[in-house]
Amino acid sequence: HSSSITHIDLGNSGSMTVSVEVGRSSWPTSQAMVSLLPTVVLMTPQDMRQGKNKNTVRMFKQADLCKETVKDKWDRVRIICTQPLRKTEQFGLSFFNLHTNETLAASNSSSHLYEPVNSTPQGLTSFKTNINLEPSGAAEARKEALVSNMNLVEVKKKNMTER
Repeated sequence: HSSSITHIDLGNSGSMTVSVEVGRSSWPTSQAMVSLLPTVVLMTPQDMRQGKNKNTVRMFKQADLCKETVKDKWDRVRIICTQPLRKTEQFGLSFFNLHTNETLAASNSSSHLYEPVNSTPQGLTSFKTNINLEPSGAAEARKEALVSNMNLVEVKKKNMTER
């Protein structure tokens, strides 16, 4: 199910930057995704060193998104979080909500299309994942796929999938 994305809400959990790319399941895997939200700085290097602003909420309206990309409908999302200064510290997002015209028209509320896993392996300086926007209620399968993509030790994987 493809949707036109109009707003993005996210909760930062230690990431310095975040960007959002979109694509279509009909595209070949070799085709590059398209930028929906260009790279946004969530924490400055000074904030990172001082441990400030680690947990913040950002809301992006339609005007903040790429004008050409926001016009189309998408069924895949890639979220890219980076934190290059502290390689031993976990980082990611505490939540990620996409808003669509269809959802707003139907219920006048946001659509929670993604249930995030709030963990990354130590030493990783860039966290990338693909998310399929199928509204079939397969959140548990998406969660398991995200955990398996993180290359964690098996014990840690088991603990994360049980949450």
